[in-house]
Amino acid sequence: MPINYEQLMALKNLGQKYAYTDRDVMLYAYGIGMGNDPMDEKELAFVNEAAADPRPLRVVPTFASVAAWGAGPGEMNLNRVMVVDGERDITFHKPLATSANITADSTVLAAWDKGKDKGAVIRHKTVLKNDKGEELATLVASRFARGDGGFGGPSEGQPEPHQVPTRAPDRS
Repeated sequence: MPINYEQLMALKNLGQKYAYTDRDVMLYAYGIGMGNDPMDEKELAFVNEAAADPRPLRVVPTFASVAAWGAGPGEMNLNRVMVVDGERDITFHKPLATSANITADSTVLAAWDKGKDKGAVIRHKTVLKNDKGEELATLVASRFARGDGGFGGPSEGQPEPHQVPTRAPDRS
């Protein structure tokens, strides 16, 4: 089924409810490699809530990218076999709690038609909020729908690609 531009742009899904615990926060930190060195006190604060000297558990900021896993603006009717993840941006508004009930509000920001047999790019935003309604993080993501071009949407106005850094890498 081809993309219907007007329906796609109208997609929004507000008040999606999610919850996470300190266990989820620690498993995420372990999953990205924190705690690899058991002598590194900086990393242990993200993976172990206590030690001989109690310390508060900390949340890796990028946990925001999985705290509301599956949140989205709604069914886009894309050929899922041909969809690849594009870029992702996170803007942090407040530190994440070690456990929380949160809501996610998702909307479609833009869609570009690259042409038949060339695909489409769809950009959407999800705002995570705490139980007081305060914004915690804003996630903007794009999907490249390789099999869904030619729907007649705009082809101009896409963001410029990021420039490749000219400096040396941080680590080798």
